[in-house]
Amino acid sequence: MVYTMLCYRCGVEIRDEEYVDHVVRCPLVTEVLCPVCRKRVPMGTVLTHIIEYHLGLTTTCPLCRKRFRKTREVLPHLREHFVLEQREGGVSKYICTLCGRVFTTKRAALVHVLKFHEKEE
Repeated sequence: MVYTMLCYRCGVEIRDEEYVDHVVRCPLVTEVLCPVCRKRVPMGTVLTHIIEYHLGLTTTCPLCRKRFRKTREVLPHLREHFVLEQREGGVSKYICTLCGRVFTTKRAALVHVLKFHEKEE
């Protein structure tokens, strides 16, 4: 079975194995598609948009429908949807799927998502 993912920058569905290469090469834009409603939102506020319009007081992730016991567990999980790991020669690098920045640690990538893509609208 072939899995596809949505490029948040250009809106194209890309095969899973080609996604990382596409995100790194895709032109940088100022607005990205919300992965839930596909509305264009400023790149720096996409997580804020999801939190305000799609998260509410739910215990379910709006992207993958994974359920959590507590509402506060959803947001850290949600941030992980925007970080992809790519392994090359036994070395991992972590890529922000919103802007294509590459990081050497997952923690650095998640902090980036929090600081640069979860701003006030």
